[in-house]
Amino acid sequence: MKEFWKKVSKRMATLVVCATMIAPNASYVFADDQTNNQANTNQNDWLDKATVPTGWITMSADANVLGMGFIKEPVRVPFYYSPSEISNDNYESLMKRFIGSQNIKFSSHRNGNLNRTPDFPNSIKLEDPSKFKDANNFTLPEIIKNSIGKDYDLKAISDDCLKNGNCVNTSFWAWSINNVIPFDIFNGYMKEYTQASDVKAEDGDVLRLQFSTVNHPFKDLGLAGYSDTSLYEAADYSKLLEQVANINSSSNKQRLLANKDIKDAYDEANNILTSITEKKRSS
Repeated sequence: MKEFWKKVSKRMATLVVCATMIAPNASYVFADDQTNNQANTNQNDWLDKATVPTGWITMSADANVLGMGFIKEPVRVPFYYSPSEISNDNYESLMKRFIGSQNIKFSSHRNGNLNRTPDFPNSIKLEDPSKFKDANNFTLPEIIKNSIGKDYDLKAISDDCLKNGNCVNTSFWAWSINNVIPFDIFNGYMKEYTQASDVKAEDGDVLRLQFSTVNHPFKDLGLAGYSDTSLYEAADYSKLLEQVANINSSSNKQRLLANKDIKDAYDEANNILTSITEKKRSS
């Protein structure tokens, strides 16, 4: 385990050096800018096109719990706050910008006796659905399999989207900010789900969309706030995600990755980020 964390630290150091090579005015990309997605112009009509973004966040989407890695690789995504605060970005609009407004769907869920039906992501269109249509491609990580004491009978998907209830009937799309899922847990039950549309971004945030097989309260993700119910405590790779996103979002990406040391560090970082790893122990 010590050797593993030495390797992580070394890769982080290499990528930090690499990040300093990226020009401040580099061109950054996100899903609704891509030619294969419908631009989400309506929600941003209020924006002055010359307006400098209020800030930038890092976003990624993964199905690591299925052994399938990134659905969408980490990139930097801009957010904007209007002077009137009428049309400010929130995490729902940012998820749409990152995934593509036509490629992510939200649904409502009533939390027990609460008088709220918050929206949460429940379907993401896959860029390459073919590998999800063969259940033999799914590999439940050992740390999860050992914790639950069995393997799941995982099912292939039938269309081009990965949805809540796919692969195993308890599956669910979760999202976290800076390695914390924005839920309050009381006696093991979901007490309050924070709506994505209620949360404003802060510059430097790291938002991850993560497919979970366990549903409430997402025990297989091992994220902060679940110390009493999680199957394990996940390592926090927010900084590593930021560094990989800087490279992925740079107009100089190909030139950077032509450097062998940077390419090796980048590949190793992606291997780390698509693995299920416990938090470093103090002993």
